[in-house]
Amino acid sequence: MQRFAAVWAASPRKLMGALLMLLVAGGLAVGSGASFTSQTASPGNMITAGALTVNNDKKNNGTEGAIFHADNMKPGDTVTGTVTVSNTGNVDGDFNLSMAAPSLSGTGSDLSSRLHLKVEALDSTDAVTATAIAETPISSVGTSPVSLGTWVGNSNHKYRFTVTWPTGLTGDNAYMSSGVSMDFTWSATQA
Repeated sequence: MQRFAAVWAASPRKLMGALLMLLVAGGLAVGSGASFTSQTASPGNMITAGALTVNNDKKNNGTEGAIFHADNMKPGDTVTGTVTVSNTGNVDGDFNLSMAAPSLSGTGSDLSSRLHLKVEALDSTDAVTATAIAETPISSVGTSPVSLGTWVGNSNHKYRFTVTWPTGLTGDNAYMSSGVSMDFTWSATQA
C-alpha cells in the first residue's frame, strides 16, 4: 500500500492514465472474446405466375366454330353437337357457360320461343354425368352464366348440346321461314 501512496504522491495523473489504460484494455479483451458462430443461406428464391386458359375443340385454324348447325328444321326434328372444353392452363378455375341473347332472322315468328335447348356434361364414354342447362325454350335460357364447377389445370370436359323442335304444339306454321342463332361463351375465374 505504501508503494501506491508513493506513486500517487509522485504523479497522480500518470497513475490515473495507467489505470484508465488497464480498464480499456480489459474491456477490449472481454468484448472481443471468441465465441461459437454459425450461419445458413437460402439463395435462388423465385416465383413464377401460373396460367388459366380456356380452349375448345371447335377452333379451326384459330377461328372459333359452332357446336351445331341445322338447316330446314321442322317440328319433331332434333340436332345435337358436342364440344370439349379445356382448362389448358395450370391453375384451377371456376368455369361458367353463358349464352348471348339469341339473334333472330327470317320472316316467321320468334323461333327461339319454339325450339328447346338442353346442355349435358358427358364422361369419356359419352354417358351423361350432369345437366348444365335443363331442357327449356331457347328464349328462356337467359344470358346469366351457368356454373360448371371448378376445373383443375390441364383438364378436359365434354358437353352435348341438344336442340329440339317439340311435336304436338299448335301454331307451328307461324315459325316457317324463321331462324335463330346463339353464341355461347365459356369463361373461367381463378379458383
